[in-house]
Amino acid sequence: MQNRAIACAVLLSVVFSMSGSGQNPDAAPNPAPPSVDLPKGNNTWAVRVIRSGGLVGDNSLDMTITSEGEVTIASGSGSRKMKLVAEELKALRSLVMNTKTFKTESQVDYGCLDCYLTALTVRRREPDGKDQKYSAFWNPTTASLPSPELVQIAATTLSFKF
Repeated sequence: MQNRAIACAVLLSVVFSMSGSGQNPDAAPNPAPPSVDLPKGNNTWAVRVIRSGGLVGDNSLDMTITSEGEVTIASGSGSRKMKLVAEELKALRSLVMNTKTFKTESQVDYGCLDCYLTALTVRRREPDGKDQKYSAFWNPTTASLPSPELVQIAATTLSFKF
């Protein structure tokens, strides 16, 4: 009888450790904010968005756009460079150069294993010359934590077709 209880305890330990249901999703580390270089000059800016995860888990995209309209896209198939068209650059510039200070509160819900994770960094040179950086990360269940403007910048950036 005692051997049967020990065997059941060991079996349950193995099952829970393999299934992940015994793990605390809140204990997982939050992702590091992506770095991005700020172009030289006045009123310059750069945006970097990294999207990863999803149902398959191997979907990843790393996109950087600068105030000059330069776009760098890195994905599993390699890296490529291109330019934004004028109206796309104008739309993104108006979002990035918003005079508001963006709220960067962030959290990832690790219970949402099939959700995309979005990480964003916006760097801009303020009118006073100060280099300001805003970073946030979220998945669909936590997208209400950072400023809606940051979520919109990421959505706009990811909406461009290349």
